[in-house]
Amino acid sequence: MTSLEVIPIKRGKKAANAREMGCNASKPPEAMDYKNVSPFNPNYPVPKPPDDTKEELCGHENFTPIDSNAKSVPAKDKERYQTLLPRLLQGTNNDVQKVRAIYTYTGSINYNDPQVPQAKEGDTPTYYIKMIKEKKGDVPTFFTILCRRAGIPCVILDGLGKGKNYVPGMSEKDMRSKWNAVHVNDNWRPVHVEWGHQDNGGKNKDKKDDFYFLTDPDRFVVSCFPDDYQWQLLADPLTKPEWLNLPNFRPAFFDLHMQLVKPKSGLVRAVKGKAEVEISVPPNMMDKISVGYGLQYKGAISKKDIDKNDTSREINSNRATESSLKEEEKVERPKSVPPRLERYVFLNRKSSRFLYTLTLPVAGKYLFEITGNRMEEEESDNSYGAAKTLLCQFRVLSENDPYDEDCEPYPDAPEFGWGPTPHCTRLGITPITHLEGIIFINPKEKKDIKFRLSEDLDFRTSLCHNYLPYDQLKDMSSWRQPRDDEMIVTVEIPEEGMFGLKIEAARADSEQFFEIANYLLRQHSRGGVSEKVRSKMLRAKLNYAIENGPTEKALKDAMDMFDCYNVPDQGEMARAQERLEHYWTIKRELNFSCRRRNNGVLDKWIKAGRSSKFQPELTEDIRQAEDMKEKLGKLHGYLHPIAKMKPKTIQEIRTYKHPKPVTKDVMTATYILLGEKKNGLEDWTNIQVLMARTGKDGLQKRILDRRPEDVNEKDVEVADVILEPHNINEAREASAGTAAFYRWAKGFLRHIRDESQHGETIMNREEYWQQRGPRTTPRTEQDSARDPPLHRDRSPRHVVPNLKQPERQNKDKTRKPKEIENKKRNDENQNRY
Repeated sequence: MTSLEVIPIKRGKKAANAREMGCNASKPPEAMDYKNVSPFNPNYPVPKPPDDTKEELCGHENFTPIDSNAKSVPAKDKERYQTLLPRLLQGTNNDVQKVRAIYTYTGSINYNDPQVPQAKEGDTPTYYIKMIKEKKGDVPTFFTILCRRAGIPCVILDGLGKGKNYVPGMSEKDMRSKWNAVHVNDNWRPVHVEWGHQDNGGKNKDKKDDFYFLTDPDRFVVSCFPDDYQWQLLADPLTKPEWLNLPNFRPAFFDLHMQLVKPKSGLVRAVKGKAEVEISVPPNMMDKISVGYGLQYKGAISKKDIDKNDTSREINSNRATESSLKEEEKVERPKSVPPRLERYVFLNRKSSRFLYTLTLPVAGKYLFEITGNRMEEEESDNSYGAAKTLLCQFRVLSENDPYDEDCEPYPDAPEFGWGPTPHCTRLGITPITHLEGIIFINPKEKKDIKFRLSEDLDFRTSLCHNYLPYDQLKDMSSWRQPRDDEMIVTVEIPEEGMFGLKIEAARADSEQFFEIANYLLRQHSRGGVSEKVRSKMLRAKLNYAIENGPTEKALKDAMDMFDCYNVPDQGEMARAQERLEHYWTIKRELNFSCRRRNNGVLDKWIKAGRSSKFQPELTEDIRQAEDMKEKLGKLHGYLHPIAKMKPKTIQEIRTYKHPKPVTKDVMTATYILLGEKKNGLEDWTNIQVLMARTGKDGLQKRILDRRPEDVNEKDVEVADVILEPHNINEAREASAGTAAFYRWAKGFLRHIRDESQHGETIMNREEYWQQRGPRTTPRTEQDSARDPPLHRDRSPRHVVPNLKQPERQNKDKTRKPKEIENKKRNDENQNRY
């Protein structure tokens, strides 16, 4: 079996019949010593590949009510197995559902809960949770105890695992892991509770990773390698060297239905500085996936690395730690290694392929990783351009410098790669003439790129080059519409070399532009650039970045390239450093301090801005910072008690078993203003769970970071209604902590109303233009030319005036005053509450 071969699953009548019967074949509960649980029961069925797939087994199941029930088990039912299991398995009809309930319950427990040590010693769930906290037990064993008591055969497996912190080359002792296999539907299936519930850096930390639940063995084995090969549950098991040499696949790789075409190994050897990675996806998924990549230099190659007689020796040896990529992260990038290595990767989007071509500028070891998301995930999270999920990683060895004596980077590293992007489909655009990412062109030659349109759109184009500044290229590309359903981009280049062409589009009623295509313009015979010409171009580019550079990153890139190619310094670097420190750093810190709402830091950078020689250019940033400082002054009154609050105050409120109504209402209103749903706060135990969180999810931290503009109108009304029956004296009588949270909630609500009366509304860019209404005249190419070239404001939220359309105001003269409408809604909410 090759290392990436997928094992075919047999689908027999036995599996189908078992599903028709509901898979309800639980065995009698097993007796066991909770302090010495045996990993395997000799009476269990022998391990063998399953007869069906996970989709066939679970595809028809709705786990939502089971998960909700598992997360809401009352505390009194958790103290004994005799009460826990009936409550936990309530509503389950088969073994798959029972395993799911136990999987969700054991994975969602906070094993560091301060109340855990209160459990008394004995064979109880609460005491075993205490054992886990004290490192005397573990989650897979607790999962096994619950499964066996529920009559479901379950084993504990030890082995090697490639978890979220794994990097290629990690030593085996750092890869040890433990998981389970359960026997359901007459088949063994793997389960990894801890990895299925770990925080993967996503926005929803309570969301499970279903990849690790009853996973198909051929997919599970890429992450976990059991010490006993039989528990791979494969007809043709992998050897340890084969497993260690696999690429580092992550669950999201399979969620996106991807397959690796080449290479078949996680260790890629470049030939004369060139290497390729190719991934296939179903054709109907190409326009639904946004992919990215990263390339990191990891040091020089050792003698062991170039031993071609045994490609697995490095990864199969415990001595691999001497040159592991994990330890080499500490190695600084030598000056011979250029900056922005991602510009040495060419991503070509084909019909159902992502083809990555790596040109490694110097010999050495590299880490290449591929990232990606579903497009709808980025859009639903309003995170266009945000960091993507890791899909897979490869180690790359390049023994020689590339065949080109002058290895030039590509002029850009587009977010979607080169060629038409998924936004073409979403905007109803069809490329007609150029379907891939490279266009061959000679200097002064004009090329037309044609697109078919299905709706009214605006466009803008821009050209970029490694050395030539933007002002020399801004007139080299243009667009026109000879017909309503056709758009033509015309482009030419001023001289030989590589140029990047970016084409963007926006709907006629929007100002948000999306990349619809990126093309690399080059000649058939690619020649190098002489050192004299390169130095002249790099000097011109740095001077342009100092005087007119649109971003701090553009200036840093120009400085890095200037330094990397040893261009003789004629005072440019000192000027660039001054611009970086006294303009861009101050501008960045002013904006960052406004977002972080830190009064002391704001003072520091406002003073720095006023004393900077670039003060005239920083005027608008300073004004915004002063406005924020004024707002924070209003907030300080009711934030002060929260900022000075000690953790034991929150802990005291959390320990209340039967809180006073004012305390319950104040904490409910507080969490509603923090964005929690009201229906999840009706049970006091749910509020206690939220108050147990620490760090950035802790109550104190969330309150200090909360901004009035982040709260929607409905939550303001609900919180106001909840607090209406109470006053500060009643809150003080309950406790000092209750009074502090009451004061914050009332002050926060008052501040939101004050801002609303001043006519400010928080909305994103798309909402802004929706309220502004469609343009009265179509957008022209000249309008697009005034936009910044390759720069898009990606800040997620903006404070803009509350723009109202005059037509609507004239039509609705009989509308009731806003105060009457608000009072009516408040009365309705009060009755409902």
